[in-house]
Amino acid sequence: RSCSKKSKLVEQILTHLEVGISPMPTEEITTQYNELRNDILFLLELKIAQETLQFDIQSLKHRKETVVGEAGIAEDAGNEEDLFADTEIAGLNLDEALVTAGLTSSCNRKRRAASEIEKVTALLKKQRKNSKG
Repeated sequence: RSCSKKSKLVEQILTHLEVGISPMPTEEITTQYNELRNDILFLLELKIAQETLQFDIQSLKHRKETVVGEAGIAEDAGNEEDLFADTEIAGLNLDEALVTAGLTSSCNRKRRAASEIEKVTALLKKQRKNSKG
């Protein structure tokens, strides 16, 4: 089910970028098209991982406020910048697109996605290192 939703979201992004959904099937075009789709999927997975991290940060801030409040310690909360404020890819707001596509999920799914991204990133680094060497 989510693969279908992700495919539709990728198609939406490709359409927005004015890239055909079914390009001419030459070897070079097919290779580049598949790389673009993989990059888009990777960015979507990173977005999901980012949401997980934002949730974790908020949870830790809340826990810290609770502990500080219970201990009676005065602390300046301050206004920290949102490190993940830019959530647009190719002019599309990914927060809205992910919600529309039904791809926002429970914390456990987000943690699994983050874990998978770490594995994929490590694999990509290893492949790049091997191809350069």
